[in-house]
Amino acid sequence: MARLVAVKIPDDVYKELERRAREAGYTLVSDYVRDIILRELGRAGISLRGLEERLTRLEEGDLTPRLYERILEIVKSVLAESIEKTLTSSNVIEVKGDVVDKVVQRVERKVMDIINPFTAKVDNVASKLADLIERIEILEERVKKLEEEFKRVREQAIQKHHRRTAIDRLKERGVVFESELRWLRDRDAFFERLRRDGAIILDVKGERIAVYPSFWSKFKDKVEKLPTAIDDEIKVLLRDVEYKLFSKLREAGLVYYDASKRAWKFVQELEPQNM
Repeated sequence: MARLVAVKIPDDVYKELERRAREAGYTLVSDYVRDIILRELGRAGISLRGLEERLTRLEEGDLTPRLYERILEIVKSVLAESIEKTLTSSNVIEVKGDVVDKVVQRVERKVMDIINPFTAKVDNVASKLADLIERIEILEERVKKLEEEFKRVREQAIQKHHRRTAIDRLKERGVVFESELRWLRDRDAFFERLRRDGAIILDVKGERIAVYPSFWSKFKDKVEKLPTAIDDEIKVLLRDVEYKLFSKLREAGLVYYDASKRAWKFVQELEPQNM
């Protein structure tokens, strides 16, 4: 009477049994374990079922790793013997050293014929590249000199700008109105310095106006030659700064339009203080 034995084993042990059973050609792990036990007890017989399963797997090409390796060794051995016999039975021609040298020389010439055109092109490119690098170096040197010159000129301009006096700035603008200098703390000293440096200082309704002499001369001449008394037309004929000065003088009564002569006149009391 057959008995059933149940054994509880870890997963890794079962996987190892499963692998070995598959390599041995068993479909079921239980059959593989059963045969091992019977072999250990000396009661292993021929398992027709196991033999049938192995033959079926061989017919289907499912070889075990051990069998596959063995077949591969046999094939390699047969091929090696076949190659050795072929080499032994064939007529091997001995090639002399000078023939080999000639062949090598011909190959070298062919290779050089192929390489030479490309070598020439590479040399040409290298020459042009060297020339380009030389030109770039020259340009870099020139740029460096220009940068140094620009830096020097810029520093001089900055220094000159800082050294500019009030009279220099007045010369550029032509006229300075005290109402525009509210940010300046000591305006008295400012206008006094301009007066000492030759500027014309006008006192127009309590506001001091500094005018550069050449600007004042041209301004007077331009106003006296105005052909109209219409404000819109005067605004077109005068520049903005000129019109502003003209408006302040007109509002203060220091310049007026002589209808009989159709010309603008400056009052005699307007005596510029440029002493």
